[in-house]
Amino acid sequence: MTAKKLAWLATILALLEVASAADTNIWLRIGDLAPKLQISAWVQGEPVQEFESNKVYILAFWTVHNTQGRLAIRHLEWLHKKFKDHGVIVIGQSVYEGDPNDVKAFLQDMSGRLTYRVALDTAASGRWPGLGPMYKTWMQAALERQVPIAFVVNKHGRIVWIDQPNALKERVLQQVIDDSFDIERAAADKAKRSDPHRKLDWAMEHQRWDVAEALLPELAKAGLEAKRRMESGRIFPRSFVPGPTYMEHLHLTILLAKGDYDGALQLVDKATDEKKADSELLKLLVGQILRNEAFKEKDLPLLEKIASRANVATQGKDTTVLDTLARLTFMQGNAEKAVELQEQAVKLAKPELKSDLQVTLESYKNGMLPKP
Repeated sequence: MTAKKLAWLATILALLEVASAADTNIWLRIGDLAPKLQISAWVQGEPVQEFESNKVYILAFWTVHNTQGRLAIRHLEWLHKKFKDHGVIVIGQSVYEGDPNDVKAFLQDMSGRLTYRVALDTAASGRWPGLGPMYKTWMQAALERQVPIAFVVNKHGRIVWIDQPNALKERVLQQVIDDSFDIERAAADKAKRSDPHRKLDWAMEHQRWDVAEALLPELAKAGLEAKRRMESGRIFPRSFVPGPTYMEHLHLTILLAKGDYDGALQLVDKATDEKKADSELLKLLVGQILRNEAFKEKDLPLLEKIASRANVATQGKDTTVLDTLARLTFMQGNAEKAVELQEQAVKLAKPELKSDLQVTLESYKNGMLPKP
């Protein structure tokens, strides 16, 4: 195993030891009680106000503008006709529709070939009129963003199955009807297939920094497994495989997003000290942290030390690192050294960058700090 692989593995193992009290099971999962129905409007079939006991519900989210959605609609129609006399109610929940009339027109075109209930999900306001309360409390809450997606609710009001509608087999639905479906196993299978990056996206979007940091061990495990699959040839070419700097970059992004600048500096200081020879990591972290204007004057010595490590790792030949180091050096009162570093940056720069770097150089020579 190469030194880079060993370093990457060490980072993964260290992150797996991170302890956090944050609850990362805050999303809608198999086994949970189903959220209430908040249908905006019914365009076909008798309205359903709430889930009734002793009935099974298939709530399928789709859009008429999606080919997979149209295929799912046919499969759902087959399930509806086969199980409607066995206490199964199918609801087609339209989402992502810019114009509700598109759904009505689609139903007319189907000419009676779609006979189960169909509902709209319209937001009261906002940029996306087709993303209303049903999308938010079901799809978004379950970290499902792509349609079609179906939820099966059993006779006791619990979600027992989440997947693409076409994957819902007659055997599975019959087991739900008979109350013999293994919910725990279904939940475990779904958890194995879940993408922790979706959870991270949700946490960052909702500014749940505690949840985001608590996900780091899960993300590290997923990254390690992806790397193993790649090395064994069991991975598709377009699949995501994190590089050796991924976890440091991810953790730093979280710290900066939540405004923990002291924590961010400590992370970068530690990472760049341990991996002084890793020029790519140093360039990445230096660029990410030094572009942030929230750091104070007290942080300048540490920032300069980090940038100096990057300059050594890149053998003094990286224009961006030189430009950054020159600025930090000037800000600490060493104009002569800043000019020297900036001259080297100008000398090595690509033609399209030379003019901007030259302007910065002239500012240093005139004793002025240019705008970043």
